[in-house]
Amino acid sequence: MDFSDPALDKLLDEGRATLDQGKRTAIYAQAEQRIVELAPWVFLHWRPQAEATRSNIGGYVRLPGALGNKSLGGLRYVYRE
Repeated sequence: MDFSDPALDKLLDEGRATLDQGKRTAIYAQAEQRIVELAPWVFLHWRPQAEATRSNIGGYVRLPGALGNKSLGGLRYVYRE
């Protein structure tokens, strides 16, 4: 990969060289912020579980919404028809 950022590289080097946990946490927080600033993409939504359905599966209910990706009850009430 051909990515390089001197400011980020400096922060990562400082983080690796710092033994003080409080200072290290602050340095890595700055590094995370720099990564966000440099990112060529933006995550608009994150969900912890993907979902798929089949025509012979019943009991799976999706909640309505703008993104349409929320389910109600999980897999507890799912059954094969």
